[in-house]
Amino acid sequence: MAATLALAMTSAAPAADGQGPDEHRVVEQCFASAEAAQPLMRGHQLLAAARLLRQCAREECPKAARADCRTWLDMVTRALPTVVAVAREERPGAAPRALEDVGVVVDGQPLLSRLDGTAVPLDPGRHELRFEHAGFDPVPVHVELREGEHREVEVVFGRTVTASPTTPAPTPEPGPAPKASVPPLVYGLAGAGVIALGAGVTLEVIGLSDRSSLMSTCKPTMSCDPAAVNAARTKVAAGDVLLGVGGLMMAGAAYVYFTRDNGAAATSGAMRLRIGAVAGVTGLALEGAL
Repeated sequence: MAATLALAMTSAAPAADGQGPDEHRVVEQCFASAEAAQPLMRGHQLLAAARLLRQCAREECPKAARADCRTWLDMVTRALPTVVAVAREERPGAAPRALEDVGVVVDGQPLLSRLDGTAVPLDPGRHELRFEHAGFDPVPVHVELREGEHREVEVVFGRTVTASPTTPAPTPEPGPAPKASVPPLVYGLAGAGVIALGAGVTLEVIGLSDRSSLMSTCKPTMSCDPAAVNAARTKVAAGDVLLGVGGLMMAGAAYVYFTRDNGAAATSGAMRLRIGAVAGVTGLALEGAL
């Protein structure tokens, strides 16, 4: 449904110089309600549109607004679908019985506290009606209402509410199998690998720096101290060894991590980190079995 706002805006102005502020405010409210109702009608929100149109259809409103709003209100009223809620109770060995003390909730909002056969307007579209009666499980009903449709919705209460203590607990679904914990050996290998890599880089830098210094000072004159040359070479070699060891330890840590199982932790007891000589200089070693 759509309607076009064709109100003369000049009608919103005071009709006479003697119009007071209260009358002027009423005129503004009338035209504001008429304007606000338009998108609601286009969006099929007819209940909200009808509330606004009743405001601008009052006698206090200017004739231009009042006439249009009354026309639109009549259109909306005819387009509003309605439902009549009916319920009955059926028990084994007893005749069906019509119910009145039934509450109805529509889309999560209370609608009726009793059933008296009154047709209740709702917006067009899909709705969930939830019927509630003491001593029985609620009965949900889904309806799709079209504009201008008038429908009777009937439910039957036949199953009493199940007491909470006898309600079986839901059976938990099996979850994924727990993953094996990370063995301490992984942390030991990774930590030792980081230390070895750091020490290797440090020795490489120091050894290369010493060698560069020797080449720029004493090599041109062939006067380098053999001990200093050997020390520089040893540092570079030790750095190479430590870098290799660090890389192997990191690879070992990755291998143990990705191939671990629930018994992986038992293999970590034989691991021991030892500080000692590596290629003639102080270094570290990791002893143990994977």
